[in-house]
Amino acid sequence: MKRTHGGNIYEVAKKLRKDPSEILDFSASINPMAPPPGLEQNLFQKFPLARNYPDINNTELISLLAETHNCSTHQVMVANGSTEIIYLLPHALGIRSALIVSPSFSEYENALMLARCSVVLAQASESNEFQPTKDFISYYLEQMRVDAVLLANPNSPAGALLDEETLNWILFLCKSTGSLVVLDEVFVDFCESRSFKTLINSHRNLLIIRSMTKFYGLAGLRLGYALGSPMLISKLKKHQPPWSINTLAQYAGIYCLKQDGFREKTIKFVERERRRFAEKIEKTDGFNVYPGNANFLLVKISDHLPPASTLHEFLLNRGILIRDCSTFPGLGSHFFRIAVRKPDENDELVTHLHKFVSLI
Repeated sequence: MKRTHGGNIYEVAKKLRKDPSEILDFSASINPMAPPPGLEQNLFQKFPLARNYPDINNTELISLLAETHNCSTHQVMVANGSTEIIYLLPHALGIRSALIVSPSFSEYENALMLARCSVVLAQASESNEFQPTKDFISYYLEQMRVDAVLLANPNSPAGALLDEETLNWILFLCKSTGSLVVLDEVFVDFCESRSFKTLINSHRNLLIIRSMTKFYGLAGLRLGYALGSPMLISKLKKHQPPWSINTLAQYAGIYCLKQDGFREKTIKFVERERRRFAEKIEKTDGFNVYPGNANFLLVKISDHLPPASTLHEFLLNRGILIRDCSTFPGLGSHFFRIAVRKPDENDELVTHLHKFVSLI
């Protein structure tokens, strides 16, 4: 399958003959407030430790994550980004068949297919913001037996939250068949109160994948983690390469988790700016914004306008990168996703959207 992601500023910069820092990247949904103040200085002080091997057990980081999420250290594992966990899933947990609620992160399908798993993409309805309903999931799970069901809260690229009743229904059905439920919560930091992390105590077949990339701006350092039953976590750890998380990533995670003020400031800012940004785009003729809950917006272009690929090229020539969502199964050619960035940057994008429409 073709692997397409946002955030490839190096390829874009080379194409435009610009420095990567000159690209205004709306394609990768990274917190515009990140990284937390003081992180750079903290890592500079820790840099001499890079000559030594990292803590192979990630002891301090796991302890802090367990404290943050009010769970046991045996219910936490950390990884070289959440993507490492995705690629561990089929081998570590014996997954041979899976149902993926689509549209979703493409690496789920890629990782499972590489492991020769049987994969079914279940296209969720646009009318429900691409989240599954009880009837939707019942239809699929009554038709087939799968080892795992993969879905997200909030989902990507729409940013819609999963209904609690629906998740409980999925967990009930999967428990009866011995199936695993993998819940992607890599964007839930922006709406932490809607996380389903407490359910790992009552559902041994639930694995939650989290990330520190988006909220804390650590995409280049790579840091993710999983929450689940001690049995699931133990199996994942046994298949993980030693020293998977480098020393600076470990210390970055430890520092970030202690920044309560930064977390509160970010949540307030993103919620306010997301709403303002969406309203400004909606006032531009030909664009419909989905009401997401993360730090990005899914936008649908009206049929009378050119597709997202044309808009992508139009903006790219002006040093602005957006995520053309035509590669997401089921979305079609007129969807794009944009990160919520700082107000002046968001306003610049809106200005160019007006120009795009005026030229049609």
